Amino acid sequence: MLEGDGEERGKVKGSWSLEEDTILSNLVSKFGAKNWSLIARGIPGRIGKSCRLRWCNQLDPAVMCKPFTGNR
Repeated sequence: MLEGDGEERGKVKGSWSLEEDTILSNLVSKFGAKNWSLIARGIPGRIGKSCRLRWCNQLDPAVMCKPFTGNR
């Protein structure tokens, strides 16, 4: 790895596993959807920002998951 290439050791990039999703959901249930740095400590290789984005965009039950349509 070259110095300054923007990658940090131990950080996971890419798709989330089902196991990570389960851990994230459990941690949000325990600590609430506020302290993302604390939550990220429970998921090796993930940072608070990625945990927040995963929760807010995919896992939060309040997110409406409907297919896109051309109708408005």
